Amino acid sequence: GHNQTVLRASGNLTEGARDFEVPIDSSIDSIYFFVSVQCLQSVAVIPPPGHEFNADAPEVTHHEFSAIRLVTIKAPAPGTWRIGIAGRGVYSLIVKAKTALALREVSLSRNGSPIVGATPLGERVRLETALSGAGREVSFHLISIDATLITSFDPSVIPANGTSTYTTDITLPLS
Repeated sequence: GHNQTVLRASGNLTEGARDFEVPIDSSIDSIYFFVSVQCLQSVAVIPPPGHEFNADAPEVTHHEFSAIRLVTIKAPAPGTWRIGIAGRGVYSLIVKAKTALALREVSLSRNGSPIVGATPLGERVRLETALSGAGREVSFHLISIDATLITSFDPSVIPANGTSTYTTDITLPLS
């Protein structure tokens, strides 16, 4: 199934509309979009070239409910997709992929010791991730719960037996 999370966001839609950027790479065989808005008006799924997808295309499965949209696209074009939502109230966006890439582990450490419990905000820490599969150009984006970009970084890589470990030093924001 679609077992790798690409993006997860939630919040309260008060301004009527919101766009989300979703990075899709060439390793993704199929992508699944779940959108829920309390008072849903519309959802637009826009592939990289800028054209709205064709819901009737054979590679697309599309379901509409009063407050939910479910869309699955086989062999999505790589690049930045956009999801536009309009409406009011609580929203949830979940984007999952069927891919050979898998995020295996994420950990934080300080001075070589794992951080257990509360994450130290405003302090420099080591972020380490383990990714299995054939990732070529790997970068990470730290986002807030509503998918607002906090920071992006290109980590150092340590390859090993089908799983690569990526590390970078970051300072977690205070808010």
